Amino acid sequence: MRNLFFLLSILLLTTKAYSHINAGTMVPHFLSSQSNPEGSTTKLAINPFLSLDYSFPFFFGHSFNPEIGYVFHTDAKDETKHRTIFLGYNLEYPFYDHFFLRYGFSNFISKVGGEGKTVELNNGTGTMTFYTPSDTHTSYTSSLNLGVRTVIMEGGSIRFDLNIMRFLSSERRSLGYLLSFNYNL
Repeated sequence: MRNLFFLLSILLLTTKAYSHINAGTMVPHFLSSQSNPEGSTTKLAINPFLSLDYSFPFFFGHSFNPEIGYVFHTDAKDETKHRTIFLGYNLEYPFYDHFFLRYGFSNFISKVGGEGKTVELNNGTGTMTFYTPSDTHTSYTSSLNLGVRTVIMEGGSIRFDLNIMRFLSSERRSLGYLLSFNYNL
């Protein structure tokens, strides 16, 4: 335990380490969730998120970027309350001037709850009655992440992370993404 504390202290005190505060949107069901009766799928959703990451040198020019974030879901059409906390474990590599390649894993902890009401929602060409949950349910999802970050001004960058959710399941695999503005602290 003492060795782990010593290692973490060295990593956190390194002079080349820095942190970002990130603000953006999360699209959890990219191209897989129907968004209107004509059959269009979700390409953009406004689910604002805030996160904080810490970047420190790791190996061979890579940096390790642990991240914690909170998503404010606003796209629910069924009056449920949806909250997500995510933990990212990404590596970042500078592959061109002001461009960084990102890859790693994330864990998403989502809570969905409601008041047990019924709600009329579109169901193909008509509508159907659906029931909202009467209590809160928690789900845990892991993702494989691939992304890029580009510096657009001193202290600021834009980041895109593609999340391959449930990447080990051939039947339940889906895509999501995070798009954000990042500011160096």
